Amino acid sequence: MNAGMKRSLICIAMAALAIAASKPVTKPVDKPKETWCVGPIVALDANAGVFTIEVKEQGQSTQTQTSGPVFLGSFVVASSSAASEEQRSFQCATQCRFVTRERPSGATLADFKVGDPVRVTCVGTNAPWTAAQVVHHAPAPSGSRRN
Repeated sequence: MNAGMKRSLICIAMAALAIAASKPVTKPVDKPKETWCVGPIVALDANAGVFTIEVKEQGQSTQTQTSGPVFLGSFVVASSSAASEEQRSFQCATQCRFVTRERPSGATLADFKVGDPVRVTCVGTNAPWTAAQVVHHAPAPSGSRRN
């Protein structure tokens, strides 16, 4: 095989790889949908690991992974809506993560109190609701504006 033929084969192989890499295929990651709710705690039983919030806002997120060029990576698709101020009760999962302003790590449900605004993340999209993460939710300052 001469040098010119080798160069031609290498160029053809590189062109085929470039074409294959430019057509990303979108496929869901093995991560289920998440449902999240925001609102104040209206009832809490830390010993039983149960609490209720008045839902002010809610939504869902799905993580999607693309295969193809590395720069595409993965992304999250989310939707949200104002809620009808219903009350929703949650059972805390065994590995539920709690985050408060005072304790960003190592917090427990007992660190929260009735009236605290929280964002609750649960895996799945239907009841029974099991909380995977409970985070103190500080609303944006009323005087702030984005330009």
